[in-house]
Amino acid sequence: AGKASPDELLGQDDYALGWASQADRYRADDKRVVESGQPRLNYEEPQATPDGKTIWLRTSKTPLYDRQGENIGVLGVYDDITEYKREERRIALAMEAAQILIQLAPLLLLVGSVWLFREPFSNVQWAGVLAVGIGLLLFFHHRLQALASLDDGYLLGLLMILLAALTWTVYGLAQKQLLKQVSANDLLLLVYIAGTLCYLPAASPEQVLRLDGLGLAMLAFASLNTIIAYASFGIAMTRWQASRVSAVITLAPLLTLLFVNLGNTVYPGFVEVEPLDWRNWLGAVLVVAGSTLAALGNRL
Repeated sequence: AGKASPDELLGQDDYALGWASQADRYRADDKRVVESGQPRLNYEEPQATPDGKTIWLRTSKTPLYDRQGENIGVLGVYDDITEYKREERRIALAMEAAQILIQLAPLLLLVGSVWLFREPFSNVQWAGVLAVGIGLLLFFHHRLQALASLDDGYLLGLLMILLAALTWTVYGLAQKQLLKQVSANDLLLLVYIAGTLCYLPAASPEQVLRLDGLGLAMLAFASLNTIIAYASFGIAMTRWQASRVSAVITLAPLLTLLFVNLGNTVYPGFVEVEPLDWRNWLGAVLVVAGSTLAALGNRL
């Protein structure tokens, strides 16, 4: 409260203290607790401090009664969770920045395939790539600030994401070259066996036994999805130019958004739906149109 002793608070109300701008909300909370007779527990709220800063509190309030059972006020306690909220925000920004950087992978695969394999690529298709790039910037526009808002600790994580995008690009280019000599199924079998041998020493398979029914169903779906997705990717790389395959892969975040919205329709609140503005939708349209041009431009 910015006072030197509790005595200085006597006779004061919320409007006379450092959080006067939030006094209406605090008093409404107190009134709700008093009138309902029910405590309000563990909710988060901001609070202005006397020095003009804003901190975050986790607050609990309960009615306070005298020996006759008459309400004489509200008892409130709180924890200062400001640092926790800052860390939560930093993690959210890191995740948002990672989603932007990982979109470099299909674009790098496209450029790498045109350069390495000399795949024909018309001006119309390059126009499609430009549209995809602009579309992704618009689609993720609300997350661009995340790239400039992270400290050094999280920047290391983003560098790892960038390394993952480069590694996936090399994997895609190597797979395209190997598919000239081996089938997609044989190559994927080798990849899965090698991956299993690499990760098995650090894995804890017994954790699967602790999953509930929904968790097991989601694990089964994720496993099946991985098999189908990479099998499809391998077959596509066999039958199509790598540059065209990579152009289609840029649709992944839009399809993710579509299925998140469909999932939220079936199970409201199960998956958080991200609010979109007109720039997000314009970016989505440009990505779809640009991917179509990049994949089929020389046939249009």
